[in-house]
Amino acid sequence: MNKLRLTSNPELIEKLTADFVKTETDSNTWGTLYLCPKTNEKWQKIYVETEYHGGGHPVLFKLPDPIKLELINLIIDSENLDEIATASALLVVNEKELKEEFREELIIAIENKINQKDFQWNKLNSEKIKSIISETQLFDKTNRRPILGKKNNEIEKDFEFYKDISERAKKIITTANN
Repeated sequence: MNKLRLTSNPELIEKLTADFVKTETDSNTWGTLYLCPKTNEKWQKIYVETEYHGGGHPVLFKLPDPIKLELINLIIDSENLDEIATASALLVVNEKELKEEFREELIIAIENKINQKDFQWNKLNSEKIKSIISETQLFDKTNRRPILGKKNNEIEKDFEFYKDISERAKKIITTANN
């Protein structure tokens, strides 16, 4: 468990939190804070995609909250698809709720990874890259920036920003599928 930073695996979350001490529950966010008595580490369980039927998916992570760069590095370096999916979900949640952009940094990190001399398009790397792009919706060219109060040329510039990332992501997916 010492290396584990986050998970969205419901069985693992249930197993881990069974050994934790619940310290606080936030009725507004449905989040729960825990303390691991063995390591004295603080953990938090939240729910993402709460707008969907069933109240969302649980995510458990070690505090402090993972920052954007940490999530991107975890996504790029991890070989654990659960960690990749969880970190991806947190990036998307932070983009939606905190307006924290990540797409350009992530697509650059992916491009840098696949252009490394020692990178190989094996089955694991192909599935990993496709999972990252799918989970973070990099293929989606929808403008996520506010448009109210902006001039048309500013809105167009934002659209082009997301369109460029989408096209780069689709190109990577095409390569991964070959």
